[in-house]
This record gives sequence, C-alpha cells and structure tokens, in this order.
Amino acid sequence: MPIKMTQQDVAEWILSILVDDLKLKPGDLIPDQQLKQKYRERNGDAANIPAGLKYAVAQEWLSYDQAADKFHLTELGHEGAI
Repeated sequence: MPIKMTQQDVAEWILSILVDDLKLKPGDLIPDQQLKQKYRERNGDAANIPAGLKYAVAQEWLSYDQAADKFHLTELGHEGAI
C-alpha cells in the first residue's frame, strides 16, 4: 500500500529533487514540465504534484513565472532542502 503524502511531504520531496538531483541554486529556473517529469522518474504520484507545488509556493520555497511556465528556487527553498 502506498504511503499517503501530505502537501508538505510532496513539497519537501520536490525541493530535494531540485537541490540534490538537479543541483539548482537560489534563483535558478526549472521548466514546469521538466520538474514534473523528474518527480515522476522518482516514482512520485503525479496526482500529488499540483498540491505540493502550491504548498511550496505558499511557503515561498518556490516562485512561479506563469509567462515563462518556470519555477524559481528561492533562497528559503534552497535552505529548506539542505
């Protein structure tokens, strides 16, 4: 049986992907689709992604540039992943 993940769990897992796997630094950008693909590659449930991203943005761990369809890793998000 899969483990139920909270929005916070998903957001923290996303930060781990960005910092540990992709080696992003504060201010770095990642396209929305690339982030979602990497999450799925780690066997994450794609249904959880929107809630996790919303939580990460609300916590100011990520910011979203709608025009570019990219997420920015913030200083807070980088520190939270370490």
